[in-house]
Amino acid sequence: MIHALVLALLLIVILADGPARAGDLSWCDKGDALMDEDRFRRAEKLYDLCIATDDLTDHELALAHHRRGRAFMKQEQLEDALAAIDQALDADPTYHPAWNTRAWIGLLKNDLIVALDDSRRVIDFSEDNVRVLDTYAHILAALGRHEEAMTAFNRVLALYGPEGIAKYQGALEESGYDPGPADGIAGPATRGALEQCVADACILW
Repeated sequence: MIHALVLALLLIVILADGPARAGDLSWCDKGDALMDEDRFRRAEKLYDLCIATDDLTDHELALAHHRRGRAFMKQEQLEDALAAIDQALDADPTYHPAWNTRAWIGLLKNDLIVALDDSRRVIDFSEDNVRVLDTYAHILAALGRHEEAMTAFNRVLALYGPEGIAKYQGALEESGYDPGPADGIAGPATRGALEQCVADACILW
């Protein structure tokens, strides 16, 4: 009852931003905008509106639940995040981003065997996807499979452009490693820092 009342009040407040209806993906788009502003709790409510009716296709419903799960992740509510991701996969078991997010949740929960299995479900279909490879590499590092992890990370660096490499350099520095300047070049210092990160089973994101 209280949850329904919150949704109703939020609907009244947000209607001023433009027409939309419950069960409309435009609510998900509004939620994404709030996620970009780190307003995760508000985003979560908008995702609730997005999935409120049966008007969405299975793929759209999976997308909406996945976005909601990521909002929970940002709030470090991992059990709620996992439940939302499972709802996404119930709606569309072929929605690969949800499997990747589920693998990352398993990593954060230290449920590494399940995480690896989830990651493998999607990596065969997205072997050149840097997000998928990054998740896979982190899980391998956590399992102590350092050589395999570095192979996966090196694949990410090869696929990434300078902007993506610079993000890695920034994340490594924030985690206490020395990747050299954030110049977008995967040189010896950056690879050395990443090797140390893998040895420590660090989590960069």
